[in-house]
Amino acid sequence: MTTKSAILKAVRAKCLDCSGGSAQEVALCGSGNCALHAFRFGRDPSPSRGAPKALARKNARPDEGLDAVGVRVPPPASAPSQMEV
Repeated sequence: MTTKSAILKAVRAKCLDCSGGSAQEVALCGSGNCALHAFRFGRDPSPSRGAPKALARKNARPDEGLDAVGVRVPPPASAPSQMEV
């Protein structure tokens, strides 16, 4: 089974190869349209936190600003009251 760390190491190796073996060039890489760009340092830019986040989604109420999959959504725009008109 391939682990997350093995995948990240492979991405880092690919980025080094693409940059001529220079870690500095990897850091300066301006190829933002590359799918590997965010992972070029061999790290996950947004690692999952595991169970606590899953529990938060499971226990979240709709009025707490999270949608069904746990993504924060902006509060609905309120209709102007008679005082504001």
